[in-house]
Amino acid sequence: MIAADPLPLLHTARLLMRPMEASDAEQVVRWRNAPHVREMCTCHERALTVERHLDWFIRTRMLRIDYILVLRASNRPIGSVSLSLAEDAATSGCSAQSGRYIGEPDCLGQGYGHESAVRWLDFGFFDLGLDSIFSHTRRDNFANIRLNHRLGYSRFCDLTRRTTAPDGEEWIDMCLYRDDWRRIRGRV
Repeated sequence: MIAADPLPLLHTARLLMRPMEASDAEQVVRWRNAPHVREMCTCHERALTVERHLDWFIRTRMLRIDYILVLRASNRPIGSVSLSLAEDAATSGCSAQSGRYIGEPDCLGQGYGHESAVRWLDFGFFDLGLDSIFSHTRRDNFANIRLNHRLGYSRFCDLTRRTTAPDGEEWIDMCLYRDDWRRIRGRV
C-alpha cells in the first residue's frame, strides 16, 4: 500500500485536493468519458460505466491513490490526480506512476494542472517517500509533455516499458527523481 488511511487533505492557493471516494463515481465517469480526457488515456476502449469504475476503484485501493481536485472558491470538483505504485528496477526503490486530468473543459488552460501537479509531487516525494515518479504519456499529448518538462521530468525514464500500445498509439515515459525534485523545490 502506498499510504495508510486516513489520507490527508492537500491544499494549494486555489485548490483543495481530497481523496477520491466511491461517491465520486458519477462525476469521475463523466470526466473520463469526456472526449478531451478519453483521447489521451489508455484506460478504456469503450465508454466507461459507473459499475466498471466502482469495480476498478475497489480493486485498486491497495496500490493506488486517487484524489479529486476541487476549486476552493466555489467547492466545484474539476479533475483528478493519481499515483499507482510500481517497482522501479533502476533504483531498486519505490516508484509510482502519476496521472492527472482536468475533467471540466472550461477549467482547461488556467494553470490548475500545474498547480495540482506541484502539490501532488510534494505529497509523493516528501509525504509518501517515493524515490521516483513517472508519467506514461501519449506522444501527441503536447500539453502534458510541456507540463512535465516544466516540472523537471526527464524525457525518458530508466524504466523498461512498452512504448507502443496495442492500438498502435505511441507513448513516452517521463521520470522525475526525488533528489531532482528536492533541488527544484529548494529542499536540499
